[in-house]
Amino acid sequence: MMYQINLISVNLLCLFCLLSGCKSITHRTENGRLKLGQECKPMPMPQIIAPNVGEVEYEIPISALGDFEGNYAKYKLFWSIDGVEIGNKAETIYTPVHNGTQMIQLAVMDCSGLRVTRKELMIVSCMLDMPPKIAFAEAPDTVFVNQLSSFSARADFAGTNYSWDFGDGARATTASASHVFTRAGTYTVKLKASTVCMSEIKEFRVKVKANSCLVFNSVFFPYNEATLSEEALQRLQENVDEYQLNCPYQPLKIIAATYFEKNEENLLIQRQNAIIDFYTKKGINPNMLFKAKASPLISCDKDLPGGCRRAYFGMTSKY
Repeated sequence: MMYQINLISVNLLCLFCLLSGCKSITHRTENGRLKLGQECKPMPMPQIIAPNVGEVEYEIPISALGDFEGNYAKYKLFWSIDGVEIGNKAETIYTPVHNGTQMIQLAVMDCSGLRVTRKELMIVSCMLDMPPKIAFAEAPDTVFVNQLSSFSARADFAGTNYSWDFGDGARATTASASHVFTRAGTYTVKLKASTVCMSEIKEFRVKVKANSCLVFNSVFFPYNEATLSEEALQRLQENVDEYQLNCPYQPLKIIAATYFEKNEENLLIQRQNAIIDFYTKKGINPNMLFKAKASPLISCDKDLPGGCRRAYFGMTSKY
């Protein structure tokens, strides 16, 4: 009867607040009665922390991650799995007795009402279930320094955990991963697929090649111009072929210069842009191309009409 009276009081009070427009609401005190004029400040919903896979007859730690020390209204926690209560504190232990997919549920009761969050838990029996088998795994044989390389794997068992060790101190814990090697050499890359029952390891040998380009062809521009001649285009194409074959992941500087020409500052930029446009259209990553500051006189062909013609060093790996 007392519960019914309190429930009626809650409904009447909520109706009163809706009609009057009051912003404060009531909350339950320790004796269950309602108290006017106090704001409901519920704790943010905690997160369930539990493994994705467990084993029959082995204890599984389950906990709630939340701000339990904050200045929030009083609350109560209720844990259950498939409708069976397993605890009422922030941390609890569950020992499954049969395999299959089960549902962890955390319920929070406070002044805002009842809130629920859930997480699936797969229970296996190592006596019955198959161990993890790496059905597919792929890694490159040869890559360049600074190249973004892809690694991928798939196991037969849905609850498999993956661990990649790239041999240079870097690791990843996903089935598919990407990695950049920063030094040349041959690396042993290890993939470990594991469940609560057992694990399987597969190894790969990856050769990492250094970007081995040194100095590229230079090209000349006509005096007071930023137009590429047929000869310049041919020499730049030779640069592209060399770069893509031997150093496709090497950052490169572009150096341009002028010599007593009109609007030299703008001309420098136009000449750099002409070369960069050519390279990017040929498939070179623009993020690998950097403009260098104008340099002093590089070379001079005094036999040409108009005096000196300025050299343009289209690509160089020297810094």
